[in-house]
Amino acid sequence: MPTKKEVAGEWSGSALTGGCPKGGNINWRNNPQYALIPSKMARFEVTIAQKPGSSMLPIGLMVLYGEDGQPLAHPLRGDMIVKDGKSKFKTSATQKVTLTLEARRYIIMPSTFEPGMEGAYTVEVVSDDDAAFVLEPHNGPGAAAAAPGLAPMHRAAPVLGQKTPNPDPNPNPNPNPNPNPNPSPNPTLTPTLTLTSSSSSSSSSSSSSSSSSSSSSSSSSSSSSRRPPGRRPRRPRAQVRRWRGRGSCCSSSGPTRPPT
Repeated sequence: MPTKKEVAGEWSGSALTGGCPKGGNINWRNNPQYALIPSKMARFEVTIAQKPGSSMLPIGLMVLYGEDGQPLAHPLRGDMIVKDGKSKFKTSATQKVTLTLEARRYIIMPSTFEPGMEGAYTVEVVSDDDAAFVLEPHNGPGAAAAAPGLAPMHRAAPVLGQKTPNPDPNPNPNPNPNPNPNPSPNPTLTPTLTLTSSSSSSSSSSSSSSSSSSSSSSSSSSSSSRRPPGRRPRRPRAQVRRWRGRGSCCSSSGPTRPPT
């Protein structure tokens, strides 16, 4: 018994009316995208149908190789399209492709021929061999608009070896902006006084005077020891004056020589 799954949508707004990838159209990815994930190798029939009673638009569809979490690359290359996975673009009620798919992820992209065309559609997938296949919105460009309120399926995993940036903008762990631990901006210097003992100065002055007197006495003694031999020593001048005075007041004949 065949298994059939379908999803309804519409081309509306600039995010879902990219048109077909003809003539280098860079907006061809702005179309509804749906993920088809077979559980095993099986044959599938994919059909796009316009809403009955609406004006017919030139429509078509493609089945592309896809990766979970990865958007489609531009420009469109031939190796991105599954074999037998592209229909013609015609003004008709339906377009259909029949193809054999492996157990991996594929992207079904219905689109109009020209960009900016709006209308309603239904995507239908039928398989006679695989009853467990999955049909859901793809998380590429246009997925959020094709399925409003659907959260992204996966997020990009972090690259191994990549360093996570520091959320703290201030890497300095020191909360104190003033690194100087001294709270006083003008530190006071304590003067050091040197006291000199007066006794030591007086003793040094007395010792210097005594040394000077001793040096003078030694010089006088050395000068007396240098007197030439055979001469009588000269009396001091004060002693001579004393004898002269004695002679003048005791004898009128003149001074008398003192006894030797």
